[in-house]
Amino acid sequence: MKAITVMNRKGGVGKTTIALHLAACAAEMGLKTLLVDMDSQCNATTIVTRKVRKSSDLDIAVTDLWDEDSEMEFRKYDDFNFFILPGSEHAVAVPGQGTVNPEGMREARMAMDRLREFSFDLIVFDVPPAPGVLQLAPMLLGGVLVIPVIPDTLAVQGMVGAIRDRQMVLNSGVPLDMTILINKYKMTSANQSRMIEMLRKTVHKDSVLPEVFTDRVLAPDALREGKAVWQYAPRDPGASVWRRVCVRIVENLLNKEVEGGEDQEG
Repeated sequence: MKAITVMNRKGGVGKTTIALHLAACAAEMGLKTLLVDMDSQCNATTIVTRKVRKSSDLDIAVTDLWDEDSEMEFRKYDDFNFFILPGSEHAVAVPGQGTVNPEGMREARMAMDRLREFSFDLIVFDVPPAPGVLQLAPMLLGGVLVIPVIPDTLAVQGMVGAIRDRQMVLNSGVPLDMTILINKYKMTSANQSRMIEMLRKTVHKDSVLPEVFTDRVLAPDALREGKAVWQYAPRDPGASVWRRVCVRIVENLLNKEVEGGEDQEG
């Protein structure tokens, strides 16, 4: 089982849109894929199910991972070709979300380990911007951390927080690669252009993808139609960039683990 965690400590950077496209891409590549909505705002769940749902409306939700007696049964919705574990408005109440502590992390690690019981090739986590176990726990499964960042000061600060969280995971002995993806770039903004130049010169410059997603509504519009952007607008040059990036992230993860031998689950 492979894992991708999509996270930035700043909200509004497009992490849900990117997580959904990564899941759609992986499934299109033939991988049995699960999207886990860790965010109590449940935006990914709303997009996939096409309804604003409360956890009481669903057979299962992400909080059931913390209940070892719950029966987990995953399903697909509508046009999307991946499975989803829906979010819950009660996710903020899981142990350790408000204040990270050893007991909360232990329970969160056990919750994530439950996912190993199922036969998914890849799990994509859409995590909240608020610090806590909902952010950290998915990274304990290893794989790759994808950090979407808008080229502005606040989003870059959120990126720095995500990088610190990754370092905590690395210090615990869990290997976790990192990819930084510039999103929502306003091509007419000189300030954003300068920020991109700065990101490409930082100590983490090798993690910054060469492609940049511009500030367009094309990808969100595609998801509202139940499609990935390259399915929605196959002739659009920007759509092909989205697919190329998503394929590369998934392939790099698969190739990394092939080169390194068996992954940690044994």
